[in-house]
Amino acid sequence: MSDDKDTIIEELRAELDKAKKREQEYAENRKAMLYMLEDLNESAQLIESAKNAWEATFDAITDPLFMHDMDLNIIRANMAYMEYSGKSFQDIMGKPYYTIFPLMESPFESCLNAMKKEEEEEKKEEEITISSIKKTFRVMSYPVKDTGGRLIYSVHILEDITAAKDFEARLKEEISTTTDLLSIAEATASIKDIDKLMSSVVKSAARILKADICLGYVRSHGKEEFMPYYAEGLPAARLSLFRTRTLPETEWFLSEAINNKEILIAHAPFVDSGKTIVKRIYLPDFFFSWLPGMGSMLVIPLAGRAWVNGVLILFYKDTRYIPEKDEKVIKGVMHQVSTALEEARLYRESVDKAVELSHKIETVKVMREIDRNVLSTLNSDEVLETVVSLVRRLIPCDRATVAVADREQGVFIYKAGFGIDMPKGTLVEFSKTSAADLLSGGGVEFMPDLSTEEVLLQLEKRFLDNGFLSHIRVPIVAKGEVAAVLSIGSKKAGIFKRDDLATLENLANQIGIALENTRLFTDLQELFLNIVKVLSNTIDTKSRWTMGHSERVTNYAIAIGKEIGFDDKTLDDLRIAGLLHDIGKIGTYDVILDKPGRLDDEERKMVMKHPGRGAELLEPIKQFKDISRWVKYHHEWYDGRGYPEGLKGDEIPLQSRVLAVADTFDSMTAERPYRPTPGWDRALDELKKFSGTQFDPQVAEVFLRVIKRDKNVQPAC
Repeated sequence: MSDDKDTIIEELRAELDKAKKREQEYAENRKAMLYMLEDLNESAQLIESAKNAWEATFDAITDPLFMHDMDLNIIRANMAYMEYSGKSFQDIMGKPYYTIFPLMESPFESCLNAMKKEEEEEKKEEEITISSIKKTFRVMSYPVKDTGGRLIYSVHILEDITAAKDFEARLKEEISTTTDLLSIAEATASIKDIDKLMSSVVKSAARILKADICLGYVRSHGKEEFMPYYAEGLPAARLSLFRTRTLPETEWFLSEAINNKEILIAHAPFVDSGKTIVKRIYLPDFFFSWLPGMGSMLVIPLAGRAWVNGVLILFYKDTRYIPEKDEKVIKGVMHQVSTALEEARLYRESVDKAVELSHKIETVKVMREIDRNVLSTLNSDEVLETVVSLVRRLIPCDRATVAVADREQGVFIYKAGFGIDMPKGTLVEFSKTSAADLLSGGGVEFMPDLSTEEVLLQLEKRFLDNGFLSHIRVPIVAKGEVAAVLSIGSKKAGIFKRDDLATLENLANQIGIALENTRLFTDLQELFLNIVKVLSNTIDTKSRWTMGHSERVTNYAIAIGKEIGFDDKTLDDLRIAGLLHDIGKIGTYDVILDKPGRLDDEERKMVMKHPGRGAELLEPIKQFKDISRWVKYHHEWYDGRGYPEGLKGDEIPLQSRVLAVADTFDSMTAERPYRPTPGWDRALDELKKFSGTQFDPQVAEVFLRVIKRDKNVQPAC
């Protein structure tokens, strides 16, 4: 029994020793854990300190800086980025950066390339311009990869280079001005040909003085008038008016500039210059009535030692005053160019004196003038009108006509001419005129005396009945085929000579070249318009509710524009603006366009972005500079409650006000997923009701007048 107790005691002691050892081990472990916790706490403090220092450095960078993950969502951004975006950190985190700042249709190229794994470089740079804040940034992109080389996120820094770009632009402008001045200096020093001299001077002057239109005239020797020589910026439709009208020295604005040998500035009567002027001079309302919409005119007399040898007339659409530095440049160039013109004139006279007959001298001059007119226009009707108006200066005649051959209908179409009572567009069947003989074999038709001809067809008999005894016909060939016939006639028999025939053939050759050029240009115009229509249809077919919307809006807008009196160029631009006015909806979700109920605030905001997006898409295209503005503001209200900028009244471009009426009227007369069509009568009532608030009252009145006159107005696009 005693032995058992001793055994138990020994076991208990052993257990007690083990417990003491375990307690000692636990104590040591606790001490080690305390040390470890102290180390971890110290490390955490160091990490927090480093984090704070890193964040302070991050936010101290003055350029916008942000990071995004592989889904292009923002995961970190500095204070500068937040300020530029105009949103809080909570509003930008986790959002695609290109929907926040900079606001773009798609991400940076570097991001797209990285996602496609097309680029391997570590650093990328690209340049973007944000028109809304008038800033240009250099975007530097840094891909960040894990240890396995896999791209995990990207860092972008947007360096503001606006000032540098502005300086670069000013430097380029100064270089351009200096280059133009050197061009004028070289031209005046070496060019003896007045045409080339005036071409160089007019182009350079237009660039230096930033004129919308610059016309160059040279004094006609021995006459008190100035001859048109070269035009820069003049619409093609106005070229024939410029080239065929001399500028009399007695015109008051020219007389004043010549007598004073000083630059003259004239302004449109409606322009408020905001400056105090001793003497207000208004734009001439007669001589340049064929140039509507001009706000200022600058007349620069090219005064030499004895007299004024030429004149430059520059037009601006807005009010312009010439800076002092530009005025000094102009005065320095005036005398230099005038002297060169005088020398060129003397040189031309010395060449002309070598020509034996005065008629040949006149022929050379007129042929050159016709060449300049024919080869520099892309309107076939204008080519024909110009040639016919000048042909009598080449050949003494009482009648001149041009008729285009339409082989499908078997007729000639009378296009231009004088001396015969025949409306333009008159059709003459091939069987009723001997001109048809020229269509197959080319050749010419020379009849010295129609009264001696045994057989005359209907048209030639009509010529004879009207007193015309002799005539010449020559074919106009374009692309190897007789496209038209040029004809002249006289009431005197046998008046035409072989030289006249040769002159007419030369002229027909030039017309043929010009007609081919105009055909190619017309084909390009049609191709361009068809592409625009396809794009317009693509926009409209995003929703079945908007099918045909853009074309109908265009039809209404063109009808309004014609009633207002827009010129052809403005109507062409308005046609494109109408077709593309909703191009910004390319980025709008189809579900919003097809939503059967009212849009919520977020959806409405998304839809309201489409005018601005449309302008951003069109603005980079040089030819769409004005069109992009019209598209941008076609949802502005006349009272200022529209969008995107809340413009009002005349702050809104007139063409945008026209589009607003056309767009709203079509929307009110078409079905939508959330309502049936209100109908024409209701739409017209709404148009009247909101005239002066949503709509320009004058534009609304014009539209109502057009609709009343023709309810089914559908002008062709």
